[in-house]
Amino acid sequence: MDFYELKNKYFSLVRKKMINDYKMGNIDFMESEELLDHIIERSGVYQDHGKSDDESIASAFRDFHGRLLALRPLTLGYTVGASYDGQSTIPGAEYVSVFRGLVGTEFADESMATKFAERDGVKLIFGFPPIPDGLYVDTEKNRKIIEEYLNSVASPGIGVEKMAAKAKDDILLEEVDALETILSCMKIEDITIKVVKDRLIADDADGNHWEENEIYDFILNECLAITPNGDLARGLYIKQEFLDSVLHYAAQRGVKVNRLTI
Repeated sequence: MDFYELKNKYFSLVRKKMINDYKMGNIDFMESEELLDHIIERSGVYQDHGKSDDESIASAFRDFHGRLLALRPLTLGYTVGASYDGQSTIPGAEYVSVFRGLVGTEFADESMATKFAERDGVKLIFGFPPIPDGLYVDTEKNRKIIEEYLNSVASPGIGVEKMAAKAKDDILLEEVDALETILSCMKIEDITIKVVKDRLIADDADGNHWEENEIYDFILNECLAITPNGDLARGLYIKQEFLDSVLHYAAQRGVKVNRLTI
């Protein structure tokens, strides 16, 4: 069977599996199309060796698992990488940027990389001056690289721990504002949120009490229904920037947001 016959046979099956099994977004761009063709070709090889259609496709996907994982962020509009030239980012530290190969991202502002990555569940570093908010991936390894770099260039007596601590109070107040805004949008007016001893505390008129991540869990998982793309389910109307703000802080706290299956 030549490639064109293989493509006619497997194209829709492979495309569907890429989207459903790997939770990909827009796969209509060159790198994705090339990988799809490679998977189809490999499926044909396995079929020639006596495997069924399902077994052939499954085997081909296993062969390209690493490349599929690497492709996935691109389909959602962002990339994760590291630079070593020291010109614009900290050498060796992973950061997010906009992938410009999709229709609609060609001229997107770089700040959109933060939104795209957070909607995909990537935790980013915020409140850690002097590095920009929402640029660097928040992992233990990345933080160590950044801290070592900042300490090597910081003024005497101004370590990264002190710089990060300065922003904590401001971030908590920003969280209160974001949470109160979205509650107001939902017409929930009997919940009060405040900062007590560096912790977020919420209470309502019925005596219910939430602390820290419980507040986000209640709002995002019990009050709202979020789609895999970070939007609200049909029938719910809240300005997207307000929702993005709460999703952003939830991501920084590591709150698991249950996504609807569509």
